Amino acid sequence: MDGLTTCVLSLQALYLIGGKALWTKELEVALKENTVDMLVHCCKDVPTVLPDGCEIAGVLEREDPVDSFIVRTGENWKTLEDLPEGSVVGTGSARRVAQLKRKFPKLVFKDVRGNVDTRLVKLDAPDSPYAAIILAKAGMVRLGWGDRITSDLGPPTLLHAVSQGALAIEIRADDEHARALCCSITHLSQPTSCATR
Repeated sequence: MDGLTTCVLSLQALYLIGGKALWTKELEVALKENTVDMLVHCCKDVPTVLPDGCEIAGVLEREDPVDSFIVRTGENWKTLEDLPEGSVVGTGSARRVAQLKRKFPKLVFKDVRGNVDTRLVKLDAPDSPYAAIILAKAGMVRLGWGDRITSDLGPPTLLHAVSQGALAIEIRADDEHARALCCSITHLSQPTSCATR
């Protein structure tokens, strides 16, 4: 499903237009209207409070939760430390910017929007302002882009988002059939682990 959110997110920084609930809001309307039966979300994008009548019925096994450093094609930088002073690093996350600005004051952090494919195209464009971008490793690997990852950015360099790397399945609370399907694929420790985080 694509909606207004997809269009708006490509134009503005996420924190300016409503935070992470934007990722789920339109989809939850479709769920409640019975247009779809299940929603699959990155756990890090699920708001703490779900709309009435909706629930998380399953959580899949968590992938590596770290973030990834991805350099422009043709460049040989291996880490953020290798980037020349003034290099522009793209990310759509205020959390990442807040942590990295303090550790890498010589770098410029600029918002980059769009899905993973779009962000990689923006990174590699001939007129790209970006020397590198930062994305969640789990998403890169799930979408088949693991070979583009230059290096991992884990603690202490960068703390990942809460429950990053896990996928949650949201259903209508009264849909017993969907709940049974979700239970059959849920990783046993993940619902408790993600709820605790």
